[in-house]
Amino acid sequence: GNTVLFLSYGTPLNKIPMLTNLNTPLLVGGSLKYFSTGGTGHDALTAASGTGYSADLGVLYPANDFLTIGANYHNAIGGTITKNDGVSDVIPPTLKVGIKCALIGREGASYTVHNVRKLYANVDYDVNNDGTNVPHLGLEFWPSSNLALRLGSDNSELTAGLGIRFSGIEFNYAYHPYNGIQDNATHFFSLGYLGESVKRSLAVKLTGTEDKKIIHDDYVNISGKVEVTEGTDDAPAGPINVKVNGVTIPVKPDNSFSSEVPVDAIGKKLIVVEAEDSSGAYDSAQVRVLRLVQFADVPDGYWARTPIENTGTVGLVNGYPDGTFKPEQSLTRAELATLMVRAKGIKLPDRQARQIFKDVTPSFWAAKYVEAAYMAGLIKGYPDKTFRPNNQITKAEGITVLARFDNLRLAQVYEKPYWDVPTSHWSAKYIQAAKEAGMLSYIDRNRLQPDDQLARSESVEMLSKTSLAGKEIEDLYSWEKGFRREYVPTRPSKRAAIY
Repeated sequence: GNTVLFLSYGTPLNKIPMLTNLNTPLLVGGSLKYFSTGGTGHDALTAASGTGYSADLGVLYPANDFLTIGANYHNAIGGTITKNDGVSDVIPPTLKVGIKCALIGREGASYTVHNVRKLYANVDYDVNNDGTNVPHLGLEFWPSSNLALRLGSDNSELTAGLGIRFSGIEFNYAYHPYNGIQDNATHFFSLGYLGESVKRSLAVKLTGTEDKKIIHDDYVNISGKVEVTEGTDDAPAGPINVKVNGVTIPVKPDNSFSSEVPVDAIGKKLIVVEAEDSSGAYDSAQVRVLRLVQFADVPDGYWARTPIENTGTVGLVNGYPDGTFKPEQSLTRAELATLMVRAKGIKLPDRQARQIFKDVTPSFWAAKYVEAAYMAGLIKGYPDKTFRPNNQITKAEGITVLARFDNLRLAQVYEKPYWDVPTSHWSAKYIQAAKEAGMLSYIDRNRLQPDDQLARSESVEMLSKTSLAGKEIEDLYSWEKGFRREYVPTRPSKRAAIY
């Protein structure tokens, strides 16, 4: 019996650590081989048993999608089989060169795995040291991904065979006659595990804009790169197509992309980036963007910028038509009533406003808001049946209205809530309740100055601390809900969830 054991390895040349800068498609490989020969049943056969070692070296060069050139130097280091009787047999070296041509289909990056119909023509030539050079010719036809039919000529001997692949396992059979002698005909069998064919895959990597981004502009820059992992299934792969919310954008030769995407509306926007090629490879990524409202007169660093932007974004307060908020402007009683009704979401009457107060006529710009606020118990008038809508509201009055707005629980006041608010002050209970609820955390040095005018910025700061506004602002900054599907992706992806 004769046995040869192989330990083989192959790799692209530029995957070798010191050669990574080489721009070449060349593949290299080699085999270490262990030979064992021997026999039983007679002393002469036992004495002829022996072992030896050698090695093979090989290269493959994919010239294009249809042609591969190869060379293999068998037993490159020579070697001998040393037997028990002291006699050594030389292991002869052989140089094999050949080509593999795809007559139907493409060769591409795959050398052992086929899953489309293909026809290959193969030619190689053995160059031996003794001058007995041997040509080999063959045709290999894959009518499907699971079956190969083979026909060949080995030194003028006609050969045939077939291969069957299933779930990454390949069985091969070949029939080889020798010198026309029937008894010398040989049947070759092999069983190998090649692994399942791997499809080409794409991965969208965003670099210019991270997910969960907060912006103020009406656009966001989306940039990144599509990383490609080549498969072994030889599926044709054309140019990569990238879409952002269904709109195709340019892709550079290195598969990078960049595009400005409009964010027209205030609030949340979901952006889906998709990449696909003609082989069916697909991937997608998403960017969740939150656009906050911005006012021209509320600069960075302004003490109440955050509550102004938050309440403005969720629609609890509005600015002026010129894009300003006028945060230091004093609030009138009519404006506060309007703010409370809008924040509470109270529906205005679809008729002409009734005259609740003597000085608020039905034609007054805020008449319906004043009526709705009064009916909801948010405001009260003066004993003379007036409301004085254009009077600038004091801090004490504003805190009282907001305490009613948030349905705060009132209790007896035994100590001054602030140094300048005695327990006998008409609004002390409301001020104490608002302080305990955290609405007045912006007050400095324990001085409220209750009779000073209430600025718009202060009213919004307090409004943002109410339970209603707090819940809406909390939902605003929740990245797990509120993102509407503006565009249906080409296909679902676990990386592009829709919220």
